[in-house]
Amino acid sequence: MAGQNSVNPQKPQRRKPIPVTLRLVLGLLLLIGVGSGLLLLPGVTTRPITWSEAIFTATSSATVTGLTVLTTSTDFTFLGQIILLCLIQLGGVGYMVLVAVTLQLLGRRISLLDRLHLNFIGFRQASRHLALIAASGGGHLGH
Repeated sequence: MAGQNSVNPQKPQRRKPIPVTLRLVLGLLLLIGVGSGLLLLPGVTTRPITWSEAIFTATSSATVTGLTVLTTSTDFTFLGQIILLCLIQLGGVGYMVLVAVTLQLLGRRISLLDRLHLNFIGFRQASRHLALIAASGGGHLGH
């Protein structure tokens, strides 16, 4: 044993990657949290709003549902409306693009599985939007 090197070279442990779905959910929760905080800042609304109103409005904007408990044109200042527009843009497909670009800028590779999953989510969301348009009579436009 005297001739052996006492240093035990071990392979570095690779961290288990966080699944794409969990990354998307955590990112969306972060977006909603930051958006809620921004909506509560002074000068963003024309009257004080509650935490629940801020969270609901930020969630509705980030998920592009269009539901609201406040009137955007009267309850939000111009700055508040800009924040809502940013939440809407960063929400749907904009969020997925932002994640992909950020990962590439950080030098992290996006695996084929991640790309397929993001593509599937985008297809599923587009299908849902088309179904909503057809159900609301949007298919009769121009007739």
